[in-house]
Amino acid sequence: MNKNVKGLIAVLIVGGIGYYAYMKAYGTKHKYATQIIKAGNSSNMAVLHTFGEGYLKEWAKASKKGLPTFSYQGKLYNSKGGKATN
Repeated sequence: MNKNVKGLIAVLIVGGIGYYAYMKAYGTKHKYATQIIKAGNSSNMAVLHTFGEGYLKEWAKASKKGLPTFSYQGKLYNSKGGKATN
């Protein structure tokens, strides 16, 4: 195996690891954020990516079902905007 093949293999491995890490960290968050935006409950993708995945998951489920509120870690939040109700 020559050094060009070894270099290509190294690049593919590092690229694959990087892609996996990105998708693990942002892939599902992006999916949830997209559902929230499509439902009209928020309009800023960058801000949605700053929230935790669990919070976005519950918000996206409520948005998809058309519910006015959702619960996360014992607190109640409005589906429109994501702010706490109390």
